[in-house]
Amino acid sequence: MIHYLINELITELKSLNFVDRCYGVVYSLWKTTINEKGVKSLHTIPIYANADKTCNTDDYVDCVPNSDYKSCIYFETSNEVISEESRGSQLITDVDVRMVCWFNLALINSTMITGEGLIRTLIHTVLNANLSVSNVIEVKELLYRKPEIFNPYTYNEAEKQFLIYPYEFGAVDFNIRLIYDICDNEPIINPKCF
Repeated sequence: MIHYLINELITELKSLNFVDRCYGVVYSLWKTTINEKGVKSLHTIPIYANADKTCNTDDYVDCVPNSDYKSCIYFETSNEVISEESRGSQLITDVDVRMVCWFNLALINSTMITGEGLIRTLIHTVLNANLSVSNVIEVKELLYRKPEIFNPYTYNEAEKQFLIYPYEFGAVDFNIRLIYDICDNEPIINPKCF
């Protein structure tokens, strides 16, 4: 259910004029690269499965910062934990969600020297989003310019340049409590994959 809620948040976030790349929950992809000397190395990068069209690995989008874009925003989640407060046909779950943000200030506004205001705007948008699922969203922590945000991934040296000016980055940790009715609907099979 958290994926559904995050997809609704994406719609809200994409309405902001400085957001051009915004994705849902990412997964780690292990990728082997070979340098000019023929040396192989294994890298881990965040990827997003485009749920509307994912039928094979070509449908995944890498969420690595790119200087051609104003921003790259994606989400990481922990497991949803079912609350003991769940009763009858109502399910209550708690999940920790991290929104990772990267900005190219040169493309957003070349006079900006910090991205803190952009992150605050993202937080405000998340907290005030009009979502179809009952929820309570709380901000747990703001991690501004903390390189450890990217520790789950192994970027090469060229990609690490995106952590210095004119680039900005940060993450926001949220706790989201979802309250929804349990249903027994069967999944709909995507006919595009056959």
